[in-house]
Amino acid sequence: MKDVAGLLLDITYKGGKKKKYLLKTGKTIIGRMPDCDIVLIETMSRAAMRRSNWIKANAR
Repeated sequence: MKDVAGLLLDITYKGGKKKKYLLKTGKTIIGRMPDCDIVLIETMSRAAMRRSNWIKANAR
């Protein structure tokens, strides 16, 4: 698995809903769910998770 830190993941859900995630270092698994084309699961520290949530909230 290559390092994907710094890449922007753009997800389009059924119904047209879109979300963007800035990828951090850590284990990244991409799979499928019934209502979503791509799923991102990251293992990160609490501080990194707070930064990630801030980025998601301000990425409009």
